Amino acid sequence: TNTAQLWRRLHQRDRARYVARLAPWWDVHRHRAPPAVHAALERGVSSGHVEVLAGRIVGAKADETALTLTLSQRGRSPLIHRRASWIINCTGPSPDPRTWGNPLLSDLLSRGLLQVDSLPLGVPTDQFGRPIRADGEPAPSLFVLGALRRADLWESIAVPELREQAASVADCLITLDAAAAKR
Repeated sequence: TNTAQLWRRLHQRDRARYVARLAPWWDVHRHRAPPAVHAALERGVSSGHVEVLAGRIVGAKADETALTLTLSQRGRSPLIHRRASWIINCTGPSPDPRTWGNPLLSDLLSRGLLQVDSLPLGVPTDQFGRPIRADGEPAPSLFVLGALRRADLWESIAVPELREQAASVADCLITLDAAAAKR
């Protein structure tokens, strides 16, 4: 995709700046809610049952009935406090696979069959989705797709990109199978 081509051309310093400053804006505009979900959210906002705030939760205290949150709003001060019966985390998983608590990923990382990129957004891969091992070579019989490829492709979780990645893995497997059959 065009996004992947642009991402690959960026110097690592520029990627780091983008992740630090612009990635949240990209995510908000690229990954929109389905119309029915958006309409329900709008009804909640209109009725006063839902409040949308941009910022960070910097503290939380629970009692028997609710949570009291201390929030730092983006571009504003001072801190604000809100009581909430529910908190819904919509940030998604951490991009760093070392924090996922996945035994398979942890094992592959500890054995050097995967490595985490420097930002950390995922694992470096070759053009077919084979992870680059700690020795710098692609793992010959291991493939990844989806969020783990964000380090190399940036946009790596939407259906069109997943479809392209799956096709690339399939092409590589067919090529490998054909080469093995000739031997």
